[in-house]
Amino acid sequence: MKGTTRKCCWGVTSLVLAAILAVAVLLSSSSGAYAQSSAFATITGRVLDPKGASVPNASVTATNTETGITRTTQTTNDGLYRFENLAPGVYDVSIEASAFTKALAKAVKLQVGEQRDINFNLELEGQKQSVMVTSELPLIEQTKTDTSTVIDEKDVADLPTTTSFCLASAGTGEGVLPLR
Repeated sequence: MKGTTRKCCWGVTSLVLAAILAVAVLLSSSSGAYAQSSAFATITGRVLDPKGASVPNASVTATNTETGITRTTQTTNDGLYRFENLAPGVYDVSIEASAFTKALAKAVKLQVGEQRDINFNLELEGQKQSVMVTSELPLIEQTKTDTSTVIDEKDVADLPTTTSFCLASAGTGEGVLPLR
């Protein structure tokens, strides 16, 4: 029979069912990739000697003080290091290189989606016992162009509960326009 539509499950046409399935697959795959990329934080930095030259092959360790999980990397020939996909939390970052004193940045707090730059200026061994680096937040994060908002337990508890719509908190972020 030409011109008739075949009904499938629950009286829905097969074309409508295929369209709904395609949209569901697209939404689940794109939101999963976004969640993966934004649920972590990054620590980057540069290690220099007293004269401002790069320190290659220095051992850099990031330790989550809450879980005890440790990640280690080496600096590049330019003295650069990078820790990606770190869980949000508080970290101690230490640098060790031969002929230099050990340097430590304590209590570096990372939020979701944050990239923190921690640079070290090492002292020659014998000049000082250790170097302490403070990790203060800059007023403007110059290396990122996106915006993010951290919603803590208090913010969630203060949300109105008149709806059970799971994305009600999405409108609380900076730069988000309400639906009309």
